[in-house]
Amino acid sequence: MSMHTNRSNRRRARRAFSLIEILIAVTILGIMAAVFVPRLGFLIGSSKQKRAFSEMATLSNQITIYMTQNGMSSLGDDFELAELIEGDPPFMPASALKDPWKYDYVIDFDDVPAGLEFDIICYGADGQPGGEGEDADIRLSEPPSK
Repeated sequence: MSMHTNRSNRRRARRAFSLIEILIAVTILGIMAAVFVPRLGFLIGSSKQKRAFSEMATLSNQITIYMTQNGMSSLGDDFELAELIEGDPPFMPASALKDPWKYDYVIDFDDVPAGLEFDIICYGADGQPGGEGEDADIRLSEPPSK
């Protein structure tokens, strides 16, 4: 009977992981996290920039519809995006005027490429003009690179 008990205890002991095996697994997971987490941050920033560009294109289309519904042939230099959320009911929700970083989109009439009446700008993650990477300005007239 004691022989049977010893075998049973050995089988139970073999089912568990040793401390070395656990340390190796944790080390491998740590190395994988160190390699992939920075890349994940870049992909999230890049997806926000693409989302901002897509939202600006939609906003531009909404401005065109707004102009048509109000009998406007062009926008005046004093037009503000906030006019799209005024009225009862509003033309569009106020949240549509915020970029993925929760800053306001800006409409520009001055630095506009030929053939366009206006441009829409997102100032990126920092909400300030200029910048690089995730902080770079995004203009509707300049599609982001893939």
